[in-house]
Amino acid sequence: MIAIIGAGMTGASAAQVLTEAGVDFTVFDKSRGLGGRLATRRTDSYSFDHGAPEITIDDDAFRSWLLQHADGALEQNSFRRADGMSGAVGPVFEDVSVHRATRIVALRRDGLGWALSDEAGQWFGPFEAVIVTIPAPQAQALCPPEMCANAFDQVVMRPVWTLLAGGTVPDTMLNGCDAPSVIPGRSHGNTGLARIYHFPSDFSALHIERHKPEMAQTLWARIAPDLPQPDYLAAHKWRYGRVGMPLGRPFHGTAKEGLLFGGDWALGDSAAHAWRSGQAMAKALLSR
Repeated sequence: MIAIIGAGMTGASAAQVLTEAGVDFTVFDKSRGLGGRLATRRTDSYSFDHGAPEITIDDDAFRSWLLQHADGALEQNSFRRADGMSGAVGPVFEDVSVHRATRIVALRRDGLGWALSDEAGQWFGPFEAVIVTIPAPQAQALCPPEMCANAFDQVVMRPVWTLLAGGTVPDTMLNGCDAPSVIPGRSHGNTGLARIYHFPSDFSALHIERHKPEMAQTLWARIAPDLPQPDYLAAHKWRYGRVGMPLGRPFHGTAKEGLLFGGDWALGDSAAHAWRSGQAMAKALLSR
């Protein structure tokens, strides 16, 4: 039995390889939903793909995988899901054991294999191997010191504050050196516009410890100081939203140890990088 920590694109990629090989595994994710940064927030009037609004396709292998295993529509160089990106990797996990809302905070190895502990102190296992697909700083906190001395030092992950607004909102592209990028959301009925604003990492880092309700007001005042607050307004903090400097290889760890760490941060800043990392980790375990 293998454990996968994280149900985003990297976890889905690894899960597909293990499924096709007939290997038993179980998945743990801190969220109630699936997809990681392929996230969608829904209200009665609006829905927002506030993580990744689309997936960029950069090679034929990734395109083929999305066609076969993801649920959505492919265009020439991108993949989208009309009703929300959070369901893009859902088909991979349909018949998989997934422990949702379960944050793994510790790993322990003994003679039987690896055991995992959640925040409540419940232990799971033993597992013969563990694939960890969470952001690098969180992965480092799980990694035994003897395996991770200086391993993650070069990886840089940067925050992104995101504002979700619905109603009377700016509809112009605000992109610039100190302005957010603007992404359309979806409105249901005659409820106005839905827009997602991703703020630059340097700005986001200055405000990273602020609370979401307060930050929503700050972000709205930054982009639309002359407009009243819209019908819907919320802020979301992606503490590890972008990769500034990747690891430079598909994963850290060895199949012999049975503990591998990877994600988009291993190779770059895109869903394709996350997919390649997941493929590489699962195949490394299968080749032991």
